[in-house]
Amino acid sequence: MSQKPLLAMADARILKAPFTAAIQTPYMKFFGLRITIQRVTGFLTAALGLSVLAGWVWGNPLLKSFLPGAVEMKVNTALGLLVAGVALCLLDMPPSRRQVRIGQALALTVAVLGFATIGEWAFDWRLGIDELFFLDPTGAHGRMSSFSAVVFAAIGLGLAALPVRSLRWLVWVAATLALLVGGVSLTGYLWNVSELVTEHFLPPVAANTAAAFILLGVGAFMATRPPAARTRGMLAAFSSIETKTFVGFVATLILLLLAGGHSYSAAVDAAESARRAAHSQKVRASLGRLNAAVSDAEVAQRDNLFGGNPENVKVFKNYTGEASREAEDLARLVADNPAQSRRLKELQVVVGERLLSLGSEVATLEQSGLAAARDRVASGEGRKQIETIRALVKQMDSAEEELLVAREAVYSRDKVRTLISMLLMLAVSVAGFMVLLGGIR
Repeated sequence: MSQKPLLAMADARILKAPFTAAIQTPYMKFFGLRITIQRVTGFLTAALGLSVLAGWVWGNPLLKSFLPGAVEMKVNTALGLLVAGVALCLLDMPPSRRQVRIGQALALTVAVLGFATIGEWAFDWRLGIDELFFLDPTGAHGRMSSFSAVVFAAIGLGLAALPVRSLRWLVWVAATLALLVGGVSLTGYLWNVSELVTEHFLPPVAANTAAAFILLGVGAFMATRPPAARTRGMLAAFSSIETKTFVGFVATLILLLLAGGHSYSAAVDAAESARRAAHSQKVRASLGRLNAAVSDAEVAQRDNLFGGNPENVKVFKNYTGEASREAEDLARLVADNPAQSRRLKELQVVVGERLLSLGSEVATLEQSGLAAARDRVASGEGRKQIETIRALVKQMDSAEEELLVAREAVYSRDKVRTLISMLLMLAVSVAGFMVLLGGIR
């Protein structure tokens, strides 16, 4: 039999074989090491922790937070991630009792760190571990977030239990918790949710910490797969239908997160526009009450002078106090508007002068009699003060009316933007899952 038919048969077999089977071997090893998802996630987690430690050594804020002005990863968090990443890599090495024991010991160290920090948060323990290596000038004084402590406690126990098949449920729980905390925190940064990225309720998780938790969760989940599935190579792993489906779902989820973030941002903007419009209405209402209180004080004083009823003195003092309170409330409402604050200061001076003038008329009535008090009223000084008050109130009211019109226009625009964002998110969801369904079929 000639060699040509044999070569033709061999070529036919290669062409009939799966494409990945012909090319996967060069990609399965780098420098003699098999590459698995577990090792990649462990390496990246350790690298994140090491980079943050370098940031603390060099005093580089960007290495500590990865986002300018965002929450910085604490030193203990960086150490915990470094140790957890190394443990995850060791537990994926070829079978070796020594390596497994070292990996479990490192994992338990991470768990101890997490439980110790939980004790500090829950029972106000003073263990001295938060600023053991570096002083932290922030309010937390080096203490990691309580969410990070819980994840470390869980993932440490989960990784330590990884070699024990009967404890796989613990690994799944720990991985789920790490993915949940990391995913929610990253979503907060992506959507700019102040309740999740600031100390609104509890100290938040840093953005780079959240990314590391996701890596740890993925690595722990992948570590529970059979050894053959984990060591057959990255390219071969991504050739399976299950993995392709998983990638499709992840891609759809990312699109949903982006669309959801846009919808959330639009909704927040709409709510802020509505709040600003309501704020302008509050300012206008407060201006009206201040003007009414001054006018009522005027009326009470005139009734006292010309009606001769001493009860009106008490009424006058009540309206005087009300005017003072409204002026203070108004100052608080317009504190964010320099132009209105400047006008309010002028208004407060004139209102104070007018109320003082009215009070002096009461004193003149009590000391010099009705005729002297009426002569003081007839001088015309009060009329000028009232006209100045009305002019300043009108200026402030007109300025707030202009702001109200602009803010209502922005609110209407934001409502439309929110509706479009929600429809876009719905369209992305339907399209993504239909494509996935078609691919699976």
